[in-house]
Amino acid sequence: MKHSIKTGFSFGLTSGIITTLGLMVGLHSSTGSKLVVIG
Repeated sequence: MKHSIKTGFSFGLTSGIITTLGLMVGLHSSTGSKLVVIG
């Protein structure tokens, strides 16, 4: 049980990081402004 929770958590964390990075890159490339990405 604990192993599956640990696996699910690490998968969710990795997925969240990839999604956040993808959004930041997408916003940056579409606007060309670092202020929009940070804000």
